[in-house]
Amino acid sequence: MADLRRRGLIAEDADPGLDVVNGDRRPPERVDEVLDAVVALATDAAAQARSGALEPRPDTCTPARRCAYPGLCRCETA
Repeated sequence: MADLRRRGLIAEDADPGLDVVNGDRRPPERVDEVLDAVVALATDAAAQARSGALEPRPDTCTPARRCAYPGLCRCETA
């Protein structure tokens, strides 16, 4: 059975009463690093999409190395 607990990233000093999965609490500076990296990736993806340069990447779409959205993907192997 899949683990359906919510997962994420939370600063170790935030909302101390919140029940989170072990390992999801991180030092605040690490949370900032992750958020900065995610914003940079999203900004890059948006710029690629806007310019028409965003390419399908089915090999990295899921951990199983296949397309997660074969009904939407424009990749021939999806």
